[in-house]
Amino acid sequence: MLDNSGKHESAAARKSNVNVIWVEFQKIRAIQHETGLDFKSAELLRRYRSAGGSKPLTGDQRLFCQKLEEKLADEKAEQALGRLDARPADIDWDALEAQRERQNGSAPSTNGRGNGSTQPFIDRGSRYSERAQATPPRQFKLTPFENIRFDPAPPYVVKGIVPRNGLVTVWGPPKCGKSFWTFDLAMHVALGWAYRDCKVEQGNVVYCAAEGGPGFANRVEAWRQRHLAQDHDPIPFYLLAMPLDLIGEHAALIAAIRAQAKGAPKLVVIDTLNRTLVGSENRPEDMSRFIRAADAVRVAFGCAVIVIHHCGVDGTRPRGHTSLAGADDAQIAVSRDKSGLIKIEVEHLKDGIPSKPLACRLEGVEIGACADGDAATSCVVVPADLSAASTKPRGASVSANQTRFLDILNDAVLDAPPQHKTTVNIPGGRTAVSREFLKTCCISSGWFDEGDSDNARRAKVSNMINALSGKRLIGASKIFVWPVS
Repeated sequence: MLDNSGKHESAAARKSNVNVIWVEFQKIRAIQHETGLDFKSAELLRRYRSAGGSKPLTGDQRLFCQKLEEKLADEKAEQALGRLDARPADIDWDALEAQRERQNGSAPSTNGRGNGSTQPFIDRGSRYSERAQATPPRQFKLTPFENIRFDPAPPYVVKGIVPRNGLVTVWGPPKCGKSFWTFDLAMHVALGWAYRDCKVEQGNVVYCAAEGGPGFANRVEAWRQRHLAQDHDPIPFYLLAMPLDLIGEHAALIAAIRAQAKGAPKLVVIDTLNRTLVGSENRPEDMSRFIRAADAVRVAFGCAVIVIHHCGVDGTRPRGHTSLAGADDAQIAVSRDKSGLIKIEVEHLKDGIPSKPLACRLEGVEIGACADGDAATSCVVVPADLSAASTKPRGASVSANQTRFLDILNDAVLDAPPQHKTTVNIPGGRTAVSREFLKTCCISSGWFDEGDSDNARRAKVSNMINALSGKRLIGASKIFVWPVS
């Protein structure tokens, strides 16, 4: 037989190669026996443990193996802890292990794993034992019936809306204003201001803006300019504007809050579930892990945790697995109608009476000038009359196509860059968008017919603006368009 250089390979060399392959195969099988993995995953983990071997691992493969090793370590630690608790106390286990080593001629123990190099199993077992010894079992304290007493502390953060120590789901369709509303609510908690006649328990707030984080500072600035005096005391509101894996990083989040916030928070906001869940919203295992992570934050501080979440395809419930609705202590639905009226309804509240439905609107605020000289804007939440939700202006019946156009306009108001929106000379301080940007949004939303020319598109937008202006559903100038109530 020829080797790679064209020379004849000796029988001894062939035998040696076969032995190497056989040993490698046995090591992979040992990993399968240890972990229960399929052969391909076990082979990948074997290469990772041997620093890549002859075939270097890709970045994704290394990340997969790192996560796998962490999971295996956690499982082994739990098993080791159980074994330590179950061992009889009258046996000197160290002496027994030393005796077995002497009998084996100082050979490493196989721990029942069979042939092959097994020192890694001993090393990992030592680490698990140390970890198990360093983490004592939880102590459970039972409270006798006679010692169970009424707690006079208010059971809420916001009465009728947010319980004092619970998990709250705020859900609704994209761009319905749920994040704006939750931020407004959170600022009332930080300042201790009553919220729409609902009592509030003042306390620290931590807002994790994993979605829309870079632009969140504009919302804060708009709220500051609208509600706070130029000279005010420090406000116990803390913003985390970066991606977050709540399942994998909740312990680090808890540690960061303890180290940086001045006191335990009264409220922690997770915005949104989708951007903080590494996994699938539809898998019960992933959703259960997410709920446990949120509960870990809640228990660590005895606070309320609000999770902002999107709705399902039919818009009738929160998206994904139903375990979230079963686990939360309050569920709040947020919706927005065609006129821009935002409705907030507490759908269920454990151990409390839900508040009556609320309504609000988004109002544009010019917060300053960008580096290029254009105005920078954002929105604040302002109270509105809920009865307006069912009151249509005379002649306000709209077709399906007009309804879709109104949806596109409302989204454009939220999404428009500073150079394409303004509040200057717009009635009621509303935010208006340029006709050109609105046309671009109509294109991206597929509102036009395929094959329409640019002139035809411009004419369709102009005709629709004229029709809806006549029904007093929108306002318009030569350059800008805005929704009205």
